[in-house]
Amino acid sequence: MTPDDRNNQPNAKPTKEEPNGVNSCHDVCNWSSWGPWSDCTISCGGGGLQQRQRRLCCLKECGGFERCATQCHIEDANYVQERVCGEVCLNSGTLNRDSYYRAVHLVLRTSYLYLILLSVKQKNNSIAQLEFVTKFVEKVNISTDEFQIAVITYSTEEKLEITFNQSVSKSVLQSLIQNIRFRPGATFTNRGLKSAMEVARKSERRKGMVTLTYAFVLTDGMSNNRKETRIAARELRNAEVHVVVIGIGKQVSHQELVDIASPGDEFSPSYVFSVGDFNALDTLLKQLVQVTCDDCKSVSHLSDIVFLLDEGNEMTEVEFQISLDVMTSIVQRTGHINEQNGQRVGLVRLGNTLKREIEFSRNLSQSNLILAIQTLFRQPAVLCEKDEQCTVKNITSAVNKTIDHFFNLNGRSNARKFLIILSNGKFENAEIVREEMIKIKELSDFKVFVIGPGSDVNMNGLLSLAKEANHVYIVLENDDTSKLDIIQSEFSYNVCK
Repeated sequence: MTPDDRNNQPNAKPTKEEPNGVNSCHDVCNWSSWGPWSDCTISCGGGGLQQRQRRLCCLKECGGFERCATQCHIEDANYVQERVCGEVCLNSGTLNRDSYYRAVHLVLRTSYLYLILLSVKQKNNSIAQLEFVTKFVEKVNISTDEFQIAVITYSTEEKLEITFNQSVSKSVLQSLIQNIRFRPGATFTNRGLKSAMEVARKSERRKGMVTLTYAFVLTDGMSNNRKETRIAARELRNAEVHVVVIGIGKQVSHQELVDIASPGDEFSPSYVFSVGDFNALDTLLKQLVQVTCDDCKSVSHLSDIVFLLDEGNEMTEVEFQISLDVMTSIVQRTGHINEQNGQRVGLVRLGNTLKREIEFSRNLSQSNLILAIQTLFRQPAVLCEKDEQCTVKNITSAVNKTIDHFFNLNGRSNARKFLIILSNGKFENAEIVREEMIKIKELSDFKVFVIGPGSDVNMNGLLSLAKEANHVYIVLENDDTSKLDIIQSEFSYNVCK
């Protein structure tokens, strides 16, 4: 209870009774906690106002002030507080007024608090993460009024290794990082998140500055307590901490990454990143610094996206329908389809023939594109001369032809390029597929995601198509497809100065 709460606590007892003789409120009417302060009505220059409110709780019920106050005979109780705000324009901010309008230009310095959570249950992975943190420190200006970093490690137990108060220079930080040791155990991500919550709660905001707090969560496996991890992540986000999650390796849960991370916003379309191994962390450094900067003025949606639906290899009707639902879900979550400089979507179907179902040039709207996908039927077998079935050599031949047509001939040179393969992975020789896919990727600039529809897929076959194991997804019948937001988030990306 704050001093304000104590000063304004009513001391009232019930006098009214309900017709049945039961008291209509508790022996003492208690106030709820104060709510958060509202935004200031102006940015700077003085005269702004903020408000916060609380409710009066009687008989285990929180209701409007007038009803409860009347029942408990409370007079002049303080249930709304106001305070003056926006008094000063700081750090070269100016306030301009003339007889026609009042314009406010506010320039506040921004400071950053970075909480870095490391999974240290495996020695090799722990060393790679510490190297990543060291390089991360080199990318930002460590000081008490710009960037400060705290480090938390977690396995079976969590530990605050470096506090914000120790983050005074790069040299000091790097020395402290070298002293962090791995601790074998389980993956209790929830404990690391709870520790981050405590650190964030105790951190001091710098006077005259806007302070932004980010938590970078590195994980190489599924949490041992997924429910508690979701709860701890939600509490951290509710405390105005931007949560960036980095899943590493094929043992992570894509759904859990989405559950932990903050949703995308005007600064970054996504705060979820996924890499194949710890060695790939270096490629994320620039992007991670970008998503935390407030100079990110624009978001690019320039992406060419092609679905390759592999209906061969005895794909069942259930697998086919799951594939349609997956494509529909991805399209629904992609917000700038066929806008100028937006995303374009194509679709190729591989049965015993290769058919380009949807071309980039058709310029279907998002709703019509969804309709075109949802109304697809299984392809009938097509016969060639002498009643022999027309066959494509294998999945890699289909990939080659798709890449050549959509990306090499009709792709936009400055667009990101994505191939999303939907297949059960039941190839005759997955190792040959793997070798051929490596050669294809060496000659083309595109990213592959692989989605296995249903529980009866061949993982070796699916992994042979993808460059990294974390780009392989399994979607079961009636499964929640929000895990695919990690794919969709690649289609829109921030552009920083």
